[in-house]
Amino acid sequence: MVVTGGNACEPAWAGHIRAGGVLGIVDACMTREITDIAEIAAPLRRIWRAGGWYNVHTIDWWRRHWAKVGLVDVARAEPTPNSDAIRTRYLDRFRDDPAEADMVALMEAEEGRLTGSFRMVAVRNDVSPPLEDDGDTPY
Repeated sequence: MVVTGGNACEPAWAGHIRAGGVLGIVDACMTREITDIAEIAAPLRRIWRAGGWYNVHTIDWWRRHWAKVGLVDVARAEPTPNSDAIRTRYLDRFRDDPAEADMVALMEAEEGRLTGSFRMVAVRNDVSPPLEDDGDTPY
């Protein structure tokens, strides 16, 4: 199973994969974790907020996030090969797309020093996921 975008952070995906199954994501990442808006250059703060960049994390964050749930064993978490080429291709393709304006503006302004892309692969272990009580299902 491959998951991208905002849903990639949901450990609940692991509950839909049998033991030994593989889960992979490819997504944007930060080169360092931003813990305070003051770490972002003042001219970029509006773009940071508007583009949802505060939801983008480092590769180490992703590894820890998945490991702490305990349902998968992370086999690989690393920058995507040719990350710079992927970034350049993205900027060339979406530079004039109004829907991508905030993302493009931040990526161009930070010149690859803060953002990149990564891939992570995990293998589902045999730990049973907890059941959630939805109030209607008689467990």
